[in-house]
Amino acid sequence: LPWIVWGLLGVATLTPQLVEAGWQWTMLFSCANIVINVIVVWLSRKHAMGAFTSRDAYMVIAVAVGILLWAISDNALFGLWFCLIADFVGVTRIWSKSWHDPDSERIVTWLLGAAAAFSATVSAAYAGETIVLWYPVYVVGNALASAAIIAGRRAVLQRRLEQHLWMPEAER
Repeated sequence: LPWIVWGLLGVATLTPQLVEAGWQWTMLFSCANIVINVIVVWLSRKHAMGAFTSRDAYMVIAVAVGILLWAISDNALFGLWFCLIADFVGVTRIWSKSWHDPDSERIVTWLLGAAAAFSATVSAAYAGETIVLWYPVYVVGNALASAAIIAGRRAVLQRRLEQHLWMPEAER
């Protein structure tokens, strides 16, 4: 279920960019994100998707508030910012899972995501449209933070394991 919510967030994130700036090639990054979410949902359809959680509800509420503020103010940045806030709420779910089970995530995936987002950031900066710049910059930070959390937690758990193995058996 979280992947469905993230797929919807992808659409909600792309829409204000399209409305405010019109089509930009840098938006291919956002489009790829939507496609990836759809593929994950399709591939995982035979597996348990997980229940709708309070975090999922917060994500949907944040997007709804952003869209409402966008409609009231006629400022698409509100829609985008609240989508990014909603996405961050979902990212905390990944960080929590990674903290408890750091081997459930691959660091290289997050680093590749950061590299792709960095490329989109450079492209968006070159295009000169500020609204198109927000999403890839956010993803760079999110992906690097995720990789750091996973690597840091693995290191801590590895040290604990090594300390445990070097203890005399009477102290274990």
